[in-house]
Amino acid sequence: MPHIESRKAFWFDEKTIESVEKKYGVKYIGYWCVEGANVQWASNPVDVFYQPNPNTELGHSNYFGIFSWMGEWRICNADSAFSVPITGILENGVVYVSRYRHDSVCTPNGNCIDGGRDYVNINKNASPIELVNVRVVDGEFIFEKRIEENDK
Repeated sequence: MPHIESRKAFWFDEKTIESVEKKYGVKYIGYWCVEGANVQWASNPVDVFYQPNPNTELGHSNYFGIFSWMGEWRICNADSAFSVPITGILENGVVYVSRYRHDSVCTPNGNCIDGGRDYVNINKNASPIELVNVRVVDGEFIFEKRIEENDK
């Protein structure tokens, strides 16, 4: 079964991630780009957590992000991180994605993806290349084969 490429947290060390998970009963999903106040994708990612039972009366959602801004820690609604599918490259059971603008990611075979949510730029080194749509549902990654125009 495919899985998302493993990366360390963007803002925190592993011990801090584990502490947040334990204290709040949440699951770390990784660092991802979210929409900013101006409805554009932020240029820096946030560390995203999934909470199965948010307090919706307080306006909480299933996903929240934590990041540093001007030396202060901030929390944001991170629903937008997974509001639309993300393009990924599936190679040997691992899905590689660009998580934010200018996050250029290369696979072991030399295929690269860049652009995060702002654009998708794929440089093929090995052929054929398998692209997938990545979604997150209830804190779990779902991978769906993309149908390209030349596949029809």
